[in-house]
Amino acid sequence: MISFFNKKILISRADSNLGQELSIKLDRLGAKLVLIGENEEKLKEIISLLGDNKQVYHYCKFNNTEKINELISILVHHDNIKFDGYIHCEDNDIYHNYKDEDFLKKDALFYTSIIDYLSQDEYSNNNMSILFLSSNFRKNFLEKNLLAIANHYAISNLSKIISLKYMHRQFRVNSILSDFNPIDLNEKDCLNNYLEKTSNIVIYLMSESAKYIIGEEYVIDNY
Repeated sequence: MISFFNKKILISRADSNLGQELSIKLDRLGAKLVLIGENEEKLKEIISLLGDNKQVYHYCKFNNTEKINELISILVHHDNIKFDGYIHCEDNDIYHNYKDEDFLKKDALFYTSIIDYLSQDEYSNNNMSILFLSSNFRKNFLEKNLLAIANHYAISNLSKIISLKYMHRQFRVNSILSDFNPIDLNEKDCLNNYLEKTSNIVIYLMSESAKYIIGEEYVIDNY
């Protein structure tokens, strides 16, 4: 049985639908969670759904990478426990609600900056698992959003590069290209299907069972 007992995991954009689903599942599996996001009320709501495992949240803006070192330091030293995992949930509507350059500032740059600081010995344990979860993958293909598609693959290809960079710490970095697009199903059924299928593979890739899976990209069909 998969367990995350006493594993400390950071989830950024935990205030998203997928972030909430992962928080609930990882909490049930014993993880110590630190949730960060831009919607403080949503973060409080998610914390209220979790068990009494000293889960915490931290509100932050994703276009501000200058204070990430300070943020990571705070998140480690509040309980003096290093991180064992990091999951970034890309905003579902990032390519439709933001300007193109905002992706680089709000997701790609934030994600890579977090990893740079988490890689320090004082902030993380060896064998840390890292996942980037990219949404609206198929929808961007259907709409021929070339910049969005390029960004998806750029982040995905970074998984191998980052894994090699931190090989001495046995970090394993992978990416998941998924999609939430309500076609042929009502929106609620499609959302539930998306959350269930994506979260299940996330749980597996974060676990010890997948400790030899490094630098891989997974495309999940949620239809």
